[in-house]
Amino acid sequence: MNPYGELLFNKAMSPQKTKDLLANSPPYVVAMEGCASFHYWARVAQSLGHEVRGMAPKKVKPYISNQKTDANDAIGIAIASTQLGMTFCQVKDLSQQNI
Repeated sequence: MNPYGELLFNKAMSPQKTKDLLANSPPYVVAMEGCASFHYWARVAQSLGHEVRGMAPKKVKPYISNQKTDANDAIGIAIASTQLGMTFCQVKDLSQQNI
């Protein structure tokens, strides 16, 4: 989404294309729903200069409309990340995650 809330694109990407997109983009807010790979992808985004906002799935659920698909989930995550009062989780480094 751009700063005005307009959807720029919403398509599936391979992990390598996601890394390339993050590497070739200026610093943005990268919003993600907490999952098994959240901390890995958050560290990748942070290392490339992006701000990461991670949210618990139960906080994102009210913002997802229609059927549960990856595309609808992505829109819900983007909307949830801009809401006032939303709480975000901290990104764990590798040693914290190993514990």
